Amino acid sequence: MMTAPRLGAWAVAASLFALVPAPSAGREAAPPPYPYAIDEDRLGGAPDQSALNHPLSGADRIVARQGHFYAVGADGIPGTDDDRRVRLFGINLSFGANFPPPDQAPALARRLRKLGFNAVRLHHLDSLPSGPDGTPIGILTAGPHPSFHAGAVARLRALIDALTREGLYVNLNLHVGYRFRPAVDGLPRLDAGRDATSIASPLHVYAPALVDRQETYARQLIRRLGLKNHPGLAMVEINNEASLLWSWTRRGAWAEARQRHYVPELERRWQVWLAARHGSVEAACRAWIHCPGVAWAGALPAPEDEDGPDGPLDLAARRMDRMLQRLGVDRARGHVEAPRKKRDFVQFLADTDAAYFVRLRRAVHEETDPRVPVTGTQMAFGGIMNLFSQRDMDYVDEHVYVAHPIAGGAQDRTDDWRMTAASASGSSELSRLLALSLRRDAGKPFVVSEYNQPYPNPGGSAILPIMATLASLQDWDGLFFFDYADQWPPPEGPTRFSLAADWGKLALAGQSALLFRSEYVRPLARSLDLPLPESAALDIAQSAVADALERSVERRLSVVPAHAWSFRLAQAPGANDASWTPPPSAGQATPDGQARHDAAQGLVIVDTPRAWGVFGPLAGRLSAADHAIRPTGPAAPVSLLLTPLDGHSLAESGHMLLTVGSATAGRQPGSQPPRPKRVIPYPGKPGWITLEPDAGAAGPSAPRATAGPTWLARHPLEFEIATQGRPVAVHPLDGAGRRMAPLPTEASGDQSVRVRLYATPEQSSPWFEIVRGVAGQEIRP
Repeated sequence: MMTAPRLGAWAVAASLFALVPAPSAGREAAPPPYPYAIDEDRLGGAPDQSALNHPLSGADRIVARQGHFYAVGADGIPGTDDDRRVRLFGINLSFGANFPPPDQAPALARRLRKLGFNAVRLHHLDSLPSGPDGTPIGILTAGPHPSFHAGAVARLRALIDALTREGLYVNLNLHVGYRFRPAVDGLPRLDAGRDATSIASPLHVYAPALVDRQETYARQLIRRLGLKNHPGLAMVEINNEASLLWSWTRRGAWAEARQRHYVPELERRWQVWLAARHGSVEAACRAWIHCPGVAWAGALPAPEDEDGPDGPLDLAARRMDRMLQRLGVDRARGHVEAPRKKRDFVQFLADTDAAYFVRLRRAVHEETDPRVPVTGTQMAFGGIMNLFSQRDMDYVDEHVYVAHPIAGGAQDRTDDWRMTAASASGSSELSRLLALSLRRDAGKPFVVSEYNQPYPNPGGSAILPIMATLASLQDWDGLFFFDYADQWPPPEGPTRFSLAADWGKLALAGQSALLFRSEYVRPLARSLDLPLPESAALDIAQSAVADALERSVERRLSVVPAHAWSFRLAQAPGANDASWTPPPSAGQATPDGQARHDAAQGLVIVDTPRAWGVFGPLAGRLSAADHAIRPTGPAAPVSLLLTPLDGHSLAESGHMLLTVGSATAGRQPGSQPPRPKRVIPYPGKPGWITLEPDAGAAGPSAPRATAGPTWLARHPLEFEIATQGRPVAVHPLDGAGRRMAPLPTEASGDQSVRVRLYATPEQSSPWFEIVRGVAGQEIRP
């Protein structure tokens, strides 16, 4: 992460909805933002990526094999010559957004198709109950689990049909946010003070009654939605962001697992596991050497015990690590093992998670098709041992956010809402994104089913193209932006995670789809599979430190996240690292020059035959073979992406689309005349930001949603392009993708022209269609 002083200055400079710094010498002051609205239903022309999709049929059924997703082809048989590789560029629908009225579902599907998406993750279906009246917000009612809401089922089924017709697969999520209620669901009581299990509670992983209900829910949901042998069902997630492994490293979550009426079942399973592994609990006690007695051996460890994360032995080992590092001693090969009971217990948790995943996967396959790819939970919610707990799953899933918002302050006020102004193109956050490949299984498809740099982060528009670039270089298999909306109808102003109405971010969706789906950025030529013995994974799993995996990989294998610029990285679970040869030192650019990171400026730069992109706080002139960009105003985060529209390389293209993503703002309620809501520094936290309170609000309220209309940042830019002896016209596009009058151009030498973008509010747009015509012919709008 950037240092606080630099981050704070960047945040202020970045957001023209806050304070704007004085212009640099020779530069204009930042102009005011401009109002803009994208008409998603009428969108056409250059931004429309509908041609990437076709209606789904049996030939498009998805299977996982050889580490990737494939469509089975016309013969319906995986592994034959007509199989076709499929990458999923997807988006989440959450809560009520999953249930548009049936007559509006086709319009939603067309919107998403135009933006380049070919998959939708159906998320939070079970989190909120739908009442008998009004628009559904969940698939269930308030009755005993699972009680399905007939109207919600009908709406979701209609949406899936509409998505299938527009070429969008669905990712079905099972358990996400349902909170089991003992009094309603006929379950044992919870401990005093708890009226519902938390979303991430591990109880539902091992308690038989809860697992039974989840299987019943999964079977009935699939049947009611008609998903048996459905060509649009791409994948199924069993359990969102929860596992026993994850709970063990989180004391609050682990307390949920040890509730009085449930913990005897977990203790029983632990003792059965010990007997199977060691012959008896007594034998396990002898094997551990340090064991006060059989009763101690058979009891569940707790995080505050010496066998738990952050216990005395664990902390002592970390202190020893730090001391040896200061002395320059590498203890990679002689690393002291964690206490043996602790290692056994982590293995037990992984095996218990695995049994849960296997049971639910079997139910899914019986109700759909044995070839449907299924995953258990996300890698961040269990760590590297998830590769072993999910050894029988079909693909690996992960979530990542840059500057995820935080709600609730010292007084636990939900309106006390803030985020850092961190940037996806800055060294710290980009390193986290590169490190995602360290969580990949070399033998399975890899999917990031949630990612975002949420509103109002001033540089949030960069997240779509940066993730598409990294996923392409690493040859991942799926990306799902979180989210399109969490309500129906979608919001009219930018809000939280939603892509809808965040026009400065949404404008880049279609070209980001091209980067990933059409390989405008090609996969790296070399792969590097990292040996991961189970003993090493167990060592990593002892720690609750966020970067324990990165530390281990660097210490054992001399591999750091930046190696993802040179190699396609993945783990090889179970492989021995005894004969490992460390790779060359990591750089900040791909060997073929497709992408690089300018760490000093905090820029990610893409330069391929069919894509040129600049993402981050642009401060000076940047050029490629036949085009260049230069800011003429204050440095500010921009997301600039140029791609061809005619199938040629950029050097040969006569028809291109230039998109300038930017910060977005909604209207400040009560303002007259209407003005954008400002992004302001968060009091007392350098480098943190929030939204100004609503006009007339009592107290420091920080609303997470805004109303329309929407304003976009205007970035004074000078764009140069080679003419190749042909006339050039640059047309801003309106919200429906239609050309406006061309911008004035002027010669820049003998072989290029320059055009000033954002010179006037009337000709400001996130999209600019470039036509390089035939010599001697007039270019017509």
